[in-house]
Amino acid sequence: MTLAQGPEPAPDDASRVLRVGALEIDRDGLCISVGGVRMALPRREFEVLLVLAENAGRVLPARLLLDRVWGPGFVDGSGTLKVHVNRIRRRITGVLGVDYIRTVRGLGYSLDPDLARGRSASRQHQR
Repeated sequence: MTLAQGPEPAPDDASRVLRVGALEIDRDGLCISVGGVRMALPRREFEVLLVLAENAGRVLPARLLLDRVWGPGFVDGSGTLKVHVNRIRRRITGVLGVDYIRTVRGLGYSLDPDLARGRSASRQHQR
């Protein structure tokens, strides 16, 4: 017999929101904030961006992203991952004017925190 425990404490903002440059990813709300502009993403786009953000600065093989988001064994015969990454790029670039996602040809993708820092710093300098 196990003892019932009280309700889990609400996660604090630091564990719920992941920040990379001007990107804020709300894990619970399934939405992001880009340069202060809040937007909801379709679930798969959100999941791709979250995996990239959790590994910011690291190149993630396309196969790893496919396994994590669509499940092991998913066959990406129609370029599903590429389409989702391009949609995420358009959303972020539309607000910030910079592409945070780097494509490493033949390997995968990386959410590049150096691009994020560089753009954030230049926007603050312009003010």
